[in-house]
Amino acid sequence: MIQKKANILARLGLALCILLASLAAVAQSVGGIYVNTNQVNNEVWSYSRTANGTLTLVGKYSTQGTGTG
Repeated sequence: MIQKKANILARLGLALCILLASLAAVAQSVGGIYVNTNQVNNEVWSYSRTANGTLTLVGKYSTQGTGTG
């Protein structure tokens, strides 16, 4: 009975470690962010995101639409 409880606790501990490691990996992921300006010229601005959360403007792209400005 004691061995069974120890086995269950070991498995729960391993599952917790895997969960925490995957959450840490997601928190430090990189990617892109896109923002619609809705100005008169109506552009989409593209930013890159680094692992520490820093944003860098990549470009501004016209949608050829009309925003409410």
